[in-house]
Amino acid sequence: MGLQSSSGETQSYSGIDEDLNASSGPHSGSARLAAGSGPDFPATAPAANPVFYRTYSRSQARGRESWAQVVSRNLEGLGRLGRLDRDELALMGRLQQEQKALPSGRWLWIGGTPWI
Repeated sequence: MGLQSSSGETQSYSGIDEDLNASSGPHSGSARLAAGSGPDFPATAPAANPVFYRTYSRSQARGRESWAQVVSRNLEGLGRLGRLDRDELALMGRLQQEQKALPSGRWLWIGGTPWI
């Protein structure tokens, strides 16, 4: 999928992962985006892991999706649905990765899948 930046140029969606890796904050960095690379949620939220993996993480051939995989899937779906540009997706991706702003729970489950 191609995305149009605010400057009008079209870029591939795969670059959003690079933008997320470059973001700053307590849950940022390329190590956080690698699947299975440490806890997805802070220790101060002990119920977050079981609720997330039970409710929002989808089954895959290699196990359940990680938080980073759900964020990536959701951004792909939001980008298509809302025809969002690269800058908008980068902002949404950073806020989701830092767990500061999230789409609805239903979108966390279904967003970016073939159903939508």
